[in-house]
Amino acid sequence: DKVPSLSSILVVDDICDGGATFKHLGEVLSDRHIPTLYVSHGLFSKGKEGVDELLQYYTKIITTNSLLKNSLTKEGYNGVTYISWKHHSIVGKPV
Repeated sequence: DKVPSLSSILVVDDICDGGATFKHLGEVLSDRHIPTLYVSHGLFSKGKEGVDELLQYYTKIITTNSLLKNSLTKEGYNGVTYISWKHHSIVGKPV
């Protein structure tokens, strides 16, 4: 289907596991620039490779550090900004 002409698009969701939904959305909207992806819980089960894939469509990803299971949350990763779940403050290195 044709995407309506909009000045900007905000993508918000509750969880990003492997990122397939967001990748598909990025492909559908490939003629548009989607500035930022906001997800409450970034699992990123595909690791850095999966994040790099998403960053082909999104300039950055903002999520919380609520899922401390993966190394991306603990170490941070360029292109991903983590907001502290407990203190609501930004942690890591925003890009």
